[in-house]
Amino acid sequence: MSTGWTDGAVDLHVHCAPSFFPRWGDGLDVVRACEAAGLAAVLLKAHEGGTYDGAAALDRLSPTLRVRGGIVLNRYVGGLNPAAVEAAFRLGGRCVWFPTIDADAHARAFGSTGAYPAQRGGVESPSGIRVLDGAGRCVPEALEVLELAAEHDALVATGHLSAKEVAEVVRRAVAAGVHRLLVQHPCFPVPALPAVELEPLVRVGAVLELTALSVSPAWNTSTIAEAATLLQRFGGEHVVLSSDAGQAESPPPPESLRAFAQSLHEAGVPEGELRKALVETPTRLLDR
Repeated sequence: MSTGWTDGAVDLHVHCAPSFFPRWGDGLDVVRACEAAGLAAVLLKAHEGGTYDGAAALDRLSPTLRVRGGIVLNRYVGGLNPAAVEAAFRLGGRCVWFPTIDADAHARAFGSTGAYPAQRGGVESPSGIRVLDGAGRCVPEALEVLELAAEHDALVATGHLSAKEVAEVVRRAVAAGVHRLLVQHPCFPVPALPAVELEPLVRVGAVLELTALSVSPAWNTSTIAEAATLLQRFGGEHVVLSSDAGQAESPPPPESLRAFAQSLHEAGVPEGELRKALVETPTRLLDR
């Protein structure tokens, strides 16, 4: 049965089991829930590595829902590993995420890699993967990853990098010819980017991701008002709404996305801008 806001929506940020962290359901559960809610596509993300192989199988199960995957550059795939990225793209992956729970910025924000205040499960250490060298430039492996993304016309997502890392990765991605760029959850503790620092990233083509998880009671790292302000400032052509759901304590991902959109609408965001951020913009980022 359709749920309105999710009709034709594309969710670029969904987690599922198996995972180090407790999840609401596995890939099949997510597909069935998204299909029932009328979503057009879903991008599966796993802090533990690749989702492109599982997504390829799940994509065959629904005549209406496109299921896509990619690779997250945490320590479980060797970190900034161009060989793993090349394999992921050649096998159908559509997105490369820079380090998330193993990023050095994540460790600084939350006290350790592999964990959050709300959940634990990864390998914990006081420092993590850095994308920049001592001079503030992207390390060679990061540049190789960006070149591969440009070659395969894939989506580059910034993961849990710091504000400084995000800015440099976006700059070098544009220079490499990447056309699909997603600055993830700028209101989250990583990267914690204010609107004034987001302006130049949007001007060069990056899209901003606002997530339901960030405003959920269990995480509470930003507010509906903050998300509404950013969406109205930059417009739906420069913003996507994602659930970032799949946690055991969260509602099903499509319900998280629906409630997020409804709350933003009640906060004053016009329906047309919401439809862009739910359908048009994420479709442009995901599909060739």
